[in-house]
Amino acid sequence: MRKLLTQLFVNALSLWVIDFVMSSVYISTPTALVGTALILVILNAALKPVLQLVSLPVTFLTLGLFALFINAFVLELAFSFVSGSYIAGFSSAVWASILLSIVNSALNTIMD
Repeated sequence: MRKLLTQLFVNALSLWVIDFVMSSVYISTPTALVGTALILVILNAALKPVLQLVSLPVTFLTLGLFALFINAFVLELAFSFVSGSYIAGFSSAVWASILLSIVNSALNTIMD
């Protein structure tokens, strides 16, 4: 339970940073921020491992680069579930997923 709350907090803070830095990402309310972070945690736990397993040959052939597109797809899907959150397109989702990975790594290092 504590790990879930930590992931929710880290993702919410990371999404807030992404909303602040990128003009193509918009989260209107704190409720939409927490909702998007919650959906992102759920999708990362349930859907992302399945997508990574299915796309393992392509990921291997692209030397891991395809994993970036899986992250962007999961992020864009999370934004589509929550009203009040908006991401401009798939290219914005790719850049946002890169930034999300960097900020999540930094925050997880600080919190551990």
